[in-house]
Amino acid sequence: MSTGSGLSSDEIGSLLTFHNVSDEKNTNVLVKDVLDREISDKLFSPISSEIAGVLKIEKFQISSDLVAYEYEGGTYKDTGSLGLGASVEAENPIYKDKLYWKAKARWGASKYYDNVTEYDFALDHRITKNLSWGGGVGKIPEGRARTGDTLINYHIDLSWRKKYKNLEQIILNIFLLGGEE
Repeated sequence: MSTGSGLSSDEIGSLLTFHNVSDEKNTNVLVKDVLDREISDKLFSPISSEIAGVLKIEKFQISSDLVAYEYEGGTYKDTGSLGLGASVEAENPIYKDKLYWKAKARWGASKYYDNVTEYDFALDHRITKNLSWGGGVGKIPEGRARTGDTLINYHIDLSWRKKYKNLEQIILNIFLLGGEE
């Protein structure tokens, strides 16, 4: 097992067995990081593949999304415990390889809520391999909405992608208008 927080195997083992760890580190967030990755890889990835095959959907992914923070009174606070959560993403072509539907949803269970906390549904028109546009509607979490704003979000998307081999190519392309390929 590994963590993006730079913990050693001994520290990860201590966290998972609930032994004392350094007070400088946020235990909930570190445990969340390790458990999210392991649950997603070992449990949800095989299930996702099976569901995608049964439903004949090009992309279907379930991931663990444990909750270590709560939104209360206008700020996010450490809860002192982990809440259960999951994210689901699905995508499939409607017409050839040009028009796709995309859906995302996030569920969370904590002392404040036990429902869908965020969702998004969109249509995506892929003009070329690197250029697409689309639009959609979704619900954003309460903590990301400005005061007085509705939680429903309508959006128009424009996406341009270009792959580069290294950072030098990116800088040359931006500042020298083209660079070498």
